[in-house]
Amino acid sequence: MNQETEQIETIRQYLLGRLPEEELEVVDKRLVTDPAFYEELLMVEDELIDDYIAQDLSSEERQSFENHFLMTPERQKKLRFSRAFFNRMKVPAVIEVEESVPSTAKEDTEDVPHPPPEQISQEAPVREAVSPLPAPNSRWYERYFRIQSPIIAYSAIAAALLIVAAVSWVVLRNRTPQLSGPVYAVTITAGATRGPGDDRNRFSIPPGIGTVELKAELRQSDHAKYNAAVLDANGSELWRQTDLQARNEVGARVVVVPVPARLLLPGDYSLKLTGVTPDGNLEDLQSYRFHVTT
Repeated sequence: MNQETEQIETIRQYLLGRLPEEELEVVDKRLVTDPAFYEELLMVEDELIDDYIAQDLSSEERQSFENHFLMTPERQKKLRFSRAFFNRMKVPAVIEVEESVPSTAKEDTEDVPHPPPEQISQEAPVREAVSPLPAPNSRWYERYFRIQSPIIAYSAIAAALLIVAAVSWVVLRNRTPQLSGPVYAVTITAGATRGPGDDRNRFSIPPGIGTVELKAELRQSDHAKYNAAVLDANGSELWRQTDLQARNEVGARVVVVPVPARLLLPGDYSLKLTGVTPDGNLEDLQSYRFHVTT
């Protein structure tokens, strides 16, 4: 197995939720730091959906696909669209077959006189099929679309491709990173120090937690959307979330940033918050330093 094939198989197992725990952190980090790796994940995601529709998955993979892969609304939408497009492209061939002798007339056939062959050929008309199969030498657009004009056929295909591209763009634009498992929420404030006597923004993550919700308190809330990035002690980005909205939490205005718990090992971190202005520009806001204890 070459390196590319091995990478595709790793992504496939990751999407199906069958990847070993020790490899999950490596994949999560590459998804936020390696755009090419993320693009490959999207392609493998589409291939899984196609295999599921075509029933090319094993029973174990099919179960993982339904129980884990389809946990996100975006993938459910992609599956519904792909299935509808697949069904649309199929052209059923309906051929009506008539029995020469009805089932109710099979009794006492020996007592019924048989007419000569010439009479049978004259009295038994041949009924044409409702939807005959196209001739082998017919054009491809006649076989699949029942369209005689090539201009109309190519226009229909172009429209279908535009729809696929538009839906894919919407799915990618609104895509949210993969999160799962029990949620543990913690509130953090801006400007907290990491001195020995300051217990603010210090917390431990209980065992079995899948997602940590960082509730960042806002000093001012005048943006419709926010972006957030979690950095380690060296300033390297571990996780990013976009298009977040502020909400009220017990008298305070907060932005909730969900982060995979497996990325937050014991140590120092910072959360960098930026606001999205009405014209689409980014405005740097406060930073939140926090410490994960053992």
